Amino acid sequence: MSGKLKTLRGFVKDLKTIYEKHQQIKDFGFGFIEDVTFKNQGDTVTQYPYLFVIPDTSIVDERELQYSVKLIMMDRVVNYTDDNLLDIMSDMNQILQDVIAQFAFSYTAENGDYTGIYQIDLPVSLQPFADKFDDYVCGYFATINITLAQPLDRCDAPFDSFE
Repeated sequence: MSGKLKTLRGFVKDLKTIYEKHQQIKDFGFGFIEDVTFKNQGDTVTQYPYLFVIPDTSIVDERELQYSVKLIMMDRVVNYTDDNLLDIMSDMNQILQDVIAQFAFSYTAENGDYTGIYQIDLPVSLQPFADKFDDYVCGYFATINITLAQPLDRCDAPFDSFE
């Protein structure tokens, strides 16, 4: 891992870039579970497949920083049949695997070079779900843990003198 400093904002921005570059993901959101499919600032309706990011814990250690986020990869269920549900579940599972693989195996700048910045904890469990938010959706969610070689540093903290 390189010494590039990343904040939570920078990490979520990298997730948004993955959404923008993936040919199948049509929308991206960030917030808490109650914010899923809620659009603001003049946005149009949610486009599917939809990647939604929920912040979870951060762990600060002397030499590392770990971000944990929940990823929800979902699609709208228009025609509720067993075959349609199976197709959507299969697609959402594969797309979520693509996102995880981007963090685990993108070694070049052309591919985002996320492996040079982040270390993702593998394996990652993908849990299926079907739920009613603003739309009836199904897909998978996963909690991913990303570690950065970012030491705890009092020297850069914006404190006034204590004398």
